[in-house]
Amino acid sequence: MGLQSELELLKAVPVARDIDGKPWHMPIEGQHAFVVGRTGSGKNSITWSLVLRLAPAWKVGLVRYWGIDPKRIELAIGRGWWDTTLIPTRVWLSCLSNVLRICRSA
Repeated sequence: MGLQSELELLKAVPVARDIDGKPWHMPIEGQHAFVVGRTGSGKNSITWSLVLRLAPAWKVGLVRYWGIDPKRIELAIGRGWWDTTLIPTRVWLSCLSNVLRICRSA
């Protein structure tokens, strides 16, 4: 893929299928995604769909992945993918503050 392909990918990332089986695309360019939910709610299906589909853009530095993994298992499978992975509870708030600062400056 050339850089143009990676830039196009950011406009509409195919991450799922809707109820009719049609591809559902999530816009990324100019957006920030924050996935939260209770245990068992399926957060990681969204997370890994984005991580894998955005891989070409991540490899050329167009996106960054930050993860917080309190169970030490959800993101461990893809250790090499994460720009920042935080496990200790005491650093979560600091991470989220940094993410907010970066999002506001983008």
